[in-house]
Amino acid sequence: MGLLEIGPGDYSRLEIDGRPEAFLSKDTYDRFTPAILGLGDLAAPPTTTNAVCAVCDLEGFTALCSRPDSHLVVPEFLNQVLTWLFDRIKLSSAARAHTDGHIMNSPLPFFAKFMGDGVLLLWDTHGVEDRALWNVVSMMRENTKTYEHVLRPELSRTIAAVPRRLRCGIARGEVSSVGNGQDFVGPCMNMAARLQKLSLLSFAFARHAVNVEPYMSPLARASFVLKEVDIRGMGNDHLVYVLDDEFAGLPADERLHFRDP
Repeated sequence: MGLLEIGPGDYSRLEIDGRPEAFLSKDTYDRFTPAILGLGDLAAPPTTTNAVCAVCDLEGFTALCSRPDSHLVVPEFLNQVLTWLFDRIKLSSAARAHTDGHIMNSPLPFFAKFMGDGVLLLWDTHGVEDRALWNVVSMMRENTKTYEHVLRPELSRTIAAVPRRLRCGIARGEVSSVGNGQDFVGPCMNMAARLQKLSLLSFAFARHAVNVEPYMSPLARASFVLKEVDIRGMGNDHLVYVLDDEFAGLPADERLHFRDP
């Protein structure tokens, strides 16, 4: 993501063959290259990282942006929601404070990217125990619930048309750097993006390489149900955990897309 600092004032008028033509200086014209994306050297060899990806989406954010004078409230909304989300992740990742730092339940994301109507997060899973992976999954599930039942009602007192839900999809896999590591690509990122908008659900995570069952509490085991689904653009027969109460509440035609493994 980058910005080419250019505005209407950078264009001028030149009369050529008796006609006024829009004119832009060569220096500004030549600055329009992939460099404005801020990715560094796009030809640099990629580095690969085993990661967990979470994609969070604010359901209904487009409707908020479409309201009259939305520019007056969208910055306030994003500031409050993103500050809340990052604070929640920090608090849930830390077990307790220690001298000059924190004892951690799970690592913090090493990469975060604003997606226009949500956030993409990556955790490095090298050397990370399965227990810590479950902490990532469970805290992101708790964040979706807390947004809907706590934060949204609070924001609705001062902001109209607050997005109804924070949807989240999670998947694990290998990601590769782009440029100088300013961005990443990988199948798990695509999978997480698909899962955050799976059917009418608010939360789903791919079972692939996420061995979390031994660390689920009895309540968590009762809250999740494992289903086999086909993911658009990702192939068939993926094992995915979804919330049991959300699955039970789906219309009958939507439940047909889910199979017992």
